[in-house]
Amino acid sequence: MSGFDAAHVMDGMSALRLLEEEVPDLIVVDMHLPVLNGDELLREIAAHADLRHIPAIVVTGSDIQPDMAVEQAKQILRKPCPPDRLVSVVERYVRAA
Repeated sequence: MSGFDAAHVMDGMSALRLLEEEVPDLIVVDMHLPVLNGDELLREIAAHADLRHIPAIVVTGSDIQPDMAVEQAKQILRKPCPPDRLVSVVERYVRAA
């Protein structure tokens, strides 16, 4: 992805385990992850002092409720999201970090 090193996981629990091993500059979260959904994952991240500083970009095709953990997201992108749009947003937040 545009010169970035990226890790990919298939569910929220795997994402949380990976975050405990390696702290990235940014995470991109789909709200409909299996095992631990995006909202639950963001809540877990917010509860960890070592992780809560990581900027999150949420990608979703669903309506986002204002009381969801997504409030910590730097940006919400609606599906379908063109790849160049996602890369542009990632670049903005990674370069700012």
